[in-house]
Amino acid sequence: MTQNEILHQARTTKNDEFYTQYEDIEDEMQYYKPSFSNKTVYCNCDRPDKSNFVKYFVEHFKEFNLARLIATSHSTEGKGAAMTFDGNNKQIFQLKGKY
Repeated sequence: MTQNEILHQARTTKNDEFYTQYEDIEDEMQYYKPSFSNKTVYCNCDRPDKSNFVKYFVEHFKEFNLARLIATSHSTEGKGAAMTFDGNNKQIFQLKGKY
């Protein structure tokens, strides 16, 4: 399969993680580690359970000395969800209201 075909397949299947490969995030983030110490990271994503950025920050939470990770998303039905992680506990909950 050509790279162009892979790109079109990702768009058709709504595979946003195609554009943010875990390996690319890992390669780039090494340069910014000191900037994250004791900070809260906010990720706006389609699905926190599928986002490579969320996965990366959960896996490297202590290494980056993060204070907290927050990820939010919304569905096509207008329902929002949020995930918070403090290094030990991950909580996922529905947001109230519609956008």
